[in-house]
Order: sequence, then structure tokens, then C-alpha cells
Amino acid sequence: MPRHVWSVLCAKTSVDSQTNNLSLFEVLEQVTVLGGAPVDRKIAIPMQLELASSWTRSDRAVGETATMRFRLIMPNGIVENGPQTQVNMLLHERQRVLIKMNALPIHGQGQYEFLVEVLTPDNKWEECARVPLAVFIAAAGEGVPGAATGDSVPRGGT
Repeated sequence: MPRHVWSVLCAKTSVDSQTNNLSLFEVLEQVTVLGGAPVDRKIAIPMQLELASSWTRSDRAVGETATMRFRLIMPNGIVENGPQTQVNMLLHERQRVLIKMNALPIHGQGQYEFLVEVLTPDNKWEECARVPLAVFIAAAGEGVPGAATGDSVPRGGT
């Protein structure tokens, strides 16, 4: 069964045509919905999102395939099913899966999680990763909430 290497939520990706390297743009850790939003029902916030995942063979010499999916777990426990797709590594040792979305379904503010799963040979879904996304809702005229974490940037010598 293929091995999940990483998954990242971002605004967009780009694959360099000469090197085949992947660039991730605007990695998303939090989103602020300005102007308020209803908390008693689910709505879709129009925005560009991509869930990028990297997979590799469990044995480099043996080709394999699997089915993966993602699901969005909302703070209130509601689970929104996402698409399923094939991870095909019959010809190559690794594969990237890029899932594009044009809207984010939300049901109030809080901690959301994109759950990445793979279908095992015995037809059971196995969790590979949870990608968190904090959603804040700011009423009209309110400021954007501050960052939940600080950045640590190493500096050169003195």
C-alpha cells in the first residue's frame, strides 16, 4: 500500500515544467471570514484552495496503486465528504495528488481538519494525516484576529 509522505493546504500550487518541482503558495493555517457569517447553518465561502499530498511506494521496486480521499471535519463534528482519487505508482516511485476546491464549506468558526485517508486492501479507510485550518468570523467593522502562532525565523551570525 502506498505510503503517505505529507499533505498541505494552500491557496494554489505550481509545477515547474523543467524540474517537475512543486511550489506551494500561501500555505493556509487560518482563514478569517469578514463581514460575519451565520453560525446556525452551513455556508460555502468562495475561495481558492488546494490540498496537496505526496505519496511514495512502500517498496521502491514494486509498483502499486491505492484509493485516497479527504474529508472535512467541522468544529461541531459534521463531516463533509470530499473526492476520492487514485494514487497510481505503477510507473513512478512517487506521486503528488492535487485536489482543487473553489469554496470552503463552513459551519461557524473554530478548528477545522482536512482528514486524508487511504483505502486499505481489506476495504477499510485508514487515516494518514489531519491538516488543521482555523476559521475566524469577524463582524463588519471588526479587525482581523491576530495570528494564533508566532513565526520563528533564524537569523544569521552577529
